[in-house]
Amino acid sequence: MKRKLYLHITCFFIISLSVLGTYLFISSSSAHKFHNNVCQATINFKLNDDSHNFEYILFLRVNFIDTGYGYEDMRGEVFNDGKRYTVARTIDFNYRNKSNSDIYEVTVANFSKAGHDNLTDDLVAKHLSYTLPKSFIFLKIDEIDQHMMLISGTQGPVLICNLP
Repeated sequence: MKRKLYLHITCFFIISLSVLGTYLFISSSSAHKFHNNVCQATINFKLNDDSHNFEYILFLRVNFIDTGYGYEDMRGEVFNDGKRYTVARTIDFNYRNKSNSDIYEVTVANFSKAGHDNLTDDLVAKHLSYTLPKSFIFLKIDEIDQHMMLISGTQGPVLICNLP
């Protein structure tokens, strides 16, 4: 009788350790490797049609902090119909991750512009609306390798960023 009890207790501990190990492995998976780590990327975007010419080159530094808060430093240039604008802003956002998955709900809380940021509000609303306060997006974050992450939106890849 005591042997059966010891066998049950031993099996219970083995199963518990297996479940705990799996949980720890999943919670430290690729989607969480970027927390408190700056993710850097450069984005080149061009939109040309018969009546409109829009282009930007932006350098992004994104940091997801474990507390559900993050920020993005955005620096670069925007060209619209022959006019050049400077972008120098920081975007504060809140995020939520459900069930330790690689899907994040991100909501922009606020943004602040540096003095030389002269990008007009109408261009931001038209082409960069995801940076405006209260805008909401789902992001999927996948590890490419030890130093690179793929951040995708609902409509496809957004950027590949480098981790130090």
